[in-house]
Amino acid sequence: MEANRKNISVTNTVKSNETSLIDINTNNSPILTYKIQAVTATSVTAYTITVDRALPDFVNQPCLGDARALIYPSGMTPFYDAITPAGYFSGACSSADTVNVWNMNIPWSESPAGVIPTINEDYTYYGSVNYLGTKEYLGYQTTSGQYFMDYSGITANTDTYYYNSYDEIIPVSPEEQKAIAIVHYTNQNVNNYYGEKFAFEPYDSLNPSIPGFARNFKVEMPTLMWHKTTGTTIGQTFYVDPVGYDLCYPSYMESKKNEDMNTPGMRYYHLWDTNSNTDGYPNRVGKVFPDQEIIVFDDEEIIAAMSYKANRNWTLPAPKLGLIVPNICEGGSDTEGIFGKSMVKYIAMIHVGCSPMKNWLLPTMPK
Repeated sequence: MEANRKNISVTNTVKSNETSLIDINTNNSPILTYKIQAVTATSVTAYTITVDRALPDFVNQPCLGDARALIYPSGMTPFYDAITPAGYFSGACSSADTVNVWNMNIPWSESPAGVIPTINEDYTYYGSVNYLGTKEYLGYQTTSGQYFMDYSGITANTDTYYYNSYDEIIPVSPEEQKAIAIVHYTNQNVNNYYGEKFAFEPYDSLNPSIPGFARNFKVEMPTLMWHKTTGTTIGQTFYVDPVGYDLCYPSYMESKKNEDMNTPGMRYYHLWDTNSNTDGYPNRVGKVFPDQEIIVFDDEEIIAAMSYKANRNWTLPAPKLGLIVPNICEGGSDTEGIFGKSMVKYIAMIHVGCSPMKNWLLPTMPK
């Protein structure tokens, strides 16, 4: 590995169409993803791979150990999908091509903190910008079009929130939601492989083997280092009906523009982890829309960890921030602070740990 360049020198034999079982180490380990820009053969069995940004620099660092590189094929075809799926109406539904591959798109409605459009590409050039309409459709863009109603009938302009480092609930309005991660299976076929909707039946302890319980629905993220976990290993699983809690109730998003859409509205369930806060509730990280077969992560730390250019697979705790009047601690009379009118300042956290991590694993896209 050439540490100071964007290249990786591969010297062992590379075989095409080789399949191996990936064993994820349960220890907490940084996992970074890069996009291959070019592959150059330097000999019969050696290649130089150019990636899209600088690699970690381990020169003169005290950390020892091995690093693995996994290379995924480009595109959906021919490994995961068919270029021309079987006709949906040409035979029985079971004979049509079915592709159980999940996709994810992260549409940003504003550029991440620190992006300067004259130097970096802004969000209008990001690959999922065409999904901004879906972000608005799901109620994450503006409060003018919808409101949210929980199972008890209480309504609000937002139903998105997170817990900060003091276990305080911080609401997030649609206007404040910079990005969401949309998980879906919109592939090249029209067959409804997963059925017409997700099955979210209430759990019946007297008949636990019956299929269709919401408790069986879970999203596993084996490489996520979730800062809210109470365990010591990598990975986190999220549920709509986590065991040990009474949280599996539907909520509805209703239109402010068209009452005909509110009978009862767009149904969704919150997505939770299994780590309790001081109030006894776990952390919500998103919503699941069973009738649209869509999973949405709206916790922006998880979104950052799932975005490969964020350069991290871990999340960061949300600090408690506020403003104070200048000089009140010193008894001074000068009331001019560091913020001018219409001024914006960004606050980021730097990872403190092993020396190489301080050098190159700098967090990006904070809350």
